[in-house]
Amino acid sequence: MCRTCRLKCRVVKFDFQCRRFYHEYCRDASCYTRPDLICFFNPIMHSPYGYAGHDTWPDTLLAAATANCPIVVTSYTELDCPLDLIRLQKEARRPLRIVQQPRLNPYGSCRPDRNFISDEVTPLIFKNYHYFVVQ
Repeated sequence: MCRTCRLKCRVVKFDFQCRRFYHEYCRDASCYTRPDLICFFNPIMHSPYGYAGHDTWPDTLLAAATANCPIVVTSYTELDCPLDLIRLQKEARRPLRIVQQPRLNPYGSCRPDRNFISDEVTPLIFKNYHYFVVQ
């Protein structure tokens, strides 16, 4: 955190929920805290493959859109980013304002990783390489 934010006594609070989906966390009134920002890091939410054969994105994305705060989504590739935006807009069930169109992330990783999913199309990927912001 920068010096100015520390002097103003600002805090960054992370809430990590283990072994449950975001939409399940939102339904738990005993521990849910409304966020100021939601981040999805490299979710590949447009992929037809779900968790354990079940697509959990509709419930999670609807819950995120209902929080009514900015949502930042990063992606591995330039191709993934707009596809994730389309999926998020579809599942939100309300119009989302695009704050930042999909673009190269100046803070994305410079370390390449092997792409085992579509090696023939994009053999190398970089974490958080592209991003968009909606609200």
